[in-house]
Amino acid sequence: VGLNTGAMVYWQFSKPLALSVEFLYSQKGSRSVTQTSSPYAGPYFSKYKIRLNYVEAPLLFHYIISPKYQLGLGGSFNALLGSKEAFTAIYPIHIDESQAAFNKYTFDLIGSVSMMLWKGIMLSARYQYGITPLRSWDHVPVFQAGMGTRDQYNNMATFRIAYLF
Repeated sequence: VGLNTGAMVYWQFSKPLALSVEFLYSQKGSRSVTQTSSPYAGPYFSKYKIRLNYVEAPLLFHYIISPKYQLGLGGSFNALLGSKEAFTAIYPIHIDESQAAFNKYTFDLIGSVSMMLWKGIMLSARYQYGITPLRSWDHVPVFQAGMGTRDQYNNMATFRIAYLF
């Protein structure tokens, strides 16, 4: 769960079609908890967490189904502002950011569905699918089985309320 806020310019250039350009601040990330066992320490829980802060510039084309409903499709250019990553097994493990750096820029595809609720207030559900990795497999820290064997991507579901002037 994170913040997704900013400004949008929305232009309906024909009866069923519109275009939106946005400038957003987004918090993305991931977390997992895995039960593990060690012959020395016995069973324990390992915890992994990534927190990423981005400035995003989405561009979407909207198809207006009716005055109440519309579909959107487009993409987003993302610039990483900052990151924090933590892994704790029996004890916290240091992650060398110079060896496990995230890519500064990524690109996502976006699909959305929106519903006009009342006098300019719009509810949107959006899915962003990362098409460029936020980190390549050879920079992913290897802590447990399966990690460090494939690229990491941002995929995100967002529920938003917007006000259109």
